[in-house]
Order: sequence, then structure tokens, then C-alpha cells
Amino acid sequence: MRKFFLFVWEIIKVASISLAIILPVRYFLIQPFYVKGASMEPNFHDHEYLIIDEITYRFEAPVRGQVIVFRYPKNPQEYFIKRIIGMPGEEVQVKDGKIFIYNEDNPEGLMLNEEYLPVGLETMDNTGSRL
Repeated sequence: MRKFFLFVWEIIKVASISLAIILPVRYFLIQPFYVKGASMEPNFHDHEYLIIDEITYRFEAPVRGQVIVFRYPKNPQEYFIKRIIGMPGEEVQVKDGKIFIYNEDNPEGLMLNEEYLPVGLETMDNTGSRL
């Protein structure tokens, strides 16, 4: 009977140590993310599984060109994955499949170089229509 209790005690210790390591990592350092939809193709495809870094943005702000995962403001249960193209204080316009950024440094507009897109692929609006 004593061996049985020692066995159970070992299982409890292993489970406790595992949870003490896994839970903080899962909730503060990394998060699994499942891609739904084709809005980020060709870089990320529908049904792909990603591991998201949760700690970097606690120390530095995201920059243009980075891909981020965020909660949808109208439904916080839903997550979006998007690439940052506009920064605070900028105006973003899509014309003829090209993205233009207007800011203090570029009041006439600067065409965004979308080198992450394959040649011939144009930016579309959120309805799937070319702008």
C-alpha cells in the first residue's frame, strides 16, 4: 500500500511541476494560433497552426511590415492576423492595387513596397475587389 501512495505522490509532483512550467509559458510567452481564412496568403494559409510570441511587444512597439495577431475590437473572442502597413498618425489609401502612406514626412504620399507579395498580386479591399 505504501508503494501505491509513493507512486501517486510522484505523479502529483510531476504534474505540479509540469503545470508550474507550462502555464506561465502558455499564458505569458507563447500562444498557439490557428489561421482561419485566406486574407494573409501567400504568407500564411488557411488552417495553418502558428506559435505566437507574446512577450516581444511588452518591450518594444510593432513596426511597419510585421505580422501581428490581435483581438477583433467588435468581438474580443475572435482573433485576427494582419500585417502592419499604417502607423499612428498616418493615412493609408489603396489606389489601383497599390498602397500609399501619407504622413508628415510624405505629405504627397509614399507608395508602400510590398516585397512580401509575389509579382503580379495586387492589394484588394476587404470585399475582394481591386481598388
